[in-house]
Amino acid sequence: MTTEKSQETPEQIAPAAAPASPANAASGSNDTSTDATKVGSVMDQLQSFTRRLNPSSNASGTSSRRTRSNGTRSLETSPERIQQLIQALGDPQHSDHAAAVELLVQIGSPALPYLIETLNTGEPWLAAYRSAEALGYLADGRSTGALIRALRHPNSNVRWSAVRSLSMLGDFRAVFELRRVANEDVGRTSWGESVASTAQSALDHLRAKSAVGQTIELIKTAITAVLMILALVLALSFFEQLRDELAIIGRTDIPENVVGVIPPTLLTPQPTATATPEVTPTPLPIPTPAPPPVILGTALQVGNVRLSPSVDDVVIGLLNENDEVIFRARDVSGEWYLIQLGERRSVDSFIETLDGTNAGWVSSSLLSAPTGTVPVFDENFDLTPLNPDADPSEAADDPNDADPSDTDAPPSPSQ
Repeated sequence: MTTEKSQETPEQIAPAAAPASPANAASGSNDTSTDATKVGSVMDQLQSFTRRLNPSSNASGTSSRRTRSNGTRSLETSPERIQQLIQALGDPQHSDHAAAVELLVQIGSPALPYLIETLNTGEPWLAAYRSAEALGYLADGRSTGALIRALRHPNSNVRWSAVRSLSMLGDFRAVFELRRVANEDVGRTSWGESVASTAQSALDHLRAKSAVGQTIELIKTAITAVLMILALVLALSFFEQLRDELAIIGRTDIPENVVGVIPPTLLTPQPTATATPEVTPTPLPIPTPAPPPVILGTALQVGNVRLSPSVDDVVIGLLNENDEVIFRARDVSGEWYLIQLGERRSVDSFIETLDGTNAGWVSSSLLSAPTGTVPVFDENFDLTPLNPDADPSEAADDPNDADPSDTDAPPSPSQ
């Protein structure tokens, strides 16, 4: 496999302050790349250690950078700002190219869907490379699936970045794909580092992490067992002491000079008449209307979930192919559906809303046809709980609620 050409030099592409991770080390099969990787890892550790020891010197040279960050802080979490930073990832001439990864990591979760979408697209490769790098620093488990798919990217630099980020996440779902890369990938990065060696180092890191975790669990189990034994011993001692005290209380010695006491005559109580309580009628329960039936569908491809039926609105979620969706409503034109995620869905799929309904709008071109008639959304629409036992085919047929997805209208090109 040949190394792909890039628009930047290896020094520009290589991360400037990557954390020291076993994913940056090479295996013993390539001595030259191993030495170079170890030297780079040691230098990164020394730079990080120096910055921690002398934070004032690090801050003195970055006053202008902090000033620029403070000037754009109000725009950091806006979708427009995130889109600008995503474009800067793959454009070396962009003014924010050098700081794009750091700014996206500072934004955090709002930038996660954009980074995953850029990595899934894979073009240009430099944007995919930087997106994988940012996902590694975010350390969000929702990005594991996209990083695993990036291990099959045709560009070796992108594969290397995905391996390094998976090592930083420490997700054991990536073990099988990392093992395949370590055994089959013969590519090298544009700065000469072996992708297979980096994958092998990531596997070693995951195995070490697993061994440490198992040791900690064994220690916890041993401590718990000792505490349980001590608790049982204390409980047994307490019950034995309680039994002895009860035995003493139950034994009474009667003295010899006690005068007998004549028991008093007991009067038999006579029953008194009680008033018969009046029976009050029990009100009948008021029947409540049954919740609407569940109308199901399937996501045909990966797509965004938006706050309103418009491609210009905010992205609040992500759908993956073959996700089960629940149709709640549609717009008047029938080109958008208000949906919720069903039980069968990808680990990377999500919908997050402030009102807790977790419902969002998706273009009809991304979904299969619904199994029943979907009501039209209006301002009085209520997202009541659904009735899973109801048959959606028995819903009332309203000529105004006809599903326009049955027509042959072409899907929207960009949703």
